[in-house]
Amino acid sequence: MRVVIITGAPGVGKSETARRLTATYRVKAACLETDDVACISPWAVDEDLYRLMGHNVAACLPNFRRWGAGVTVVAGVLLPGRALPWVEQAIETCGLRLARIYALTAEQDEIRRRIGADPKPQQPGHRLAWTWLDEEARAIPRATVLDTTRMPLSSVTGRLAAMEAAGRRGHGGRPAAGGSGGFAPSG
Repeated sequence: MRVVIITGAPGVGKSETARRLTATYRVKAACLETDDVACISPWAVDEDLYRLMGHNVAACLPNFRRWGAGVTVVAGVLLPGRALPWVEQAIETCGLRLARIYALTAEQDEIRRRIGADPKPQQPGHRLAWTWLDEEARAIPRATVLDTTRMPLSSVTGRLAAMEAAGRRGHGGRPAAGGSGGFAPSG
């Protein structure tokens, strides 16, 4: 089973893009949103939250594989030095490979506009406080970066679906500067 990650700051469109991308595969596919597997109260963004995300992803992946999923798309604010290492470890622990990381980005004004219009249960003010994470998403060395500022969700999904199809044929997408577009474990 291939595992694909969609990451980025709050408001860039990760969750909906992941759901839509999951529907484009020609094999059984699953979508796993880290917001759903780590929705806790009181909310605290710390190492305990990242560990919880990793452990819950590790618990879900084998179930998707038993169900027969050929691909699982994991979506969330998954960044180096934060939750990403825990999720990568979960994938490896399950004997799976991380096929690709897509980092969705957008201009700050567009992120603010999207968060204001989004019906998610998280408080908009809390989500707005984290928009600066967009810069961290752009800097993930092995991620394929896609600026979604002027793109409707259907175009974002279409672009990722095309990259996924090309990647399965061995052609890959356009990686971010200095990135490979694939997964190379860091030392």
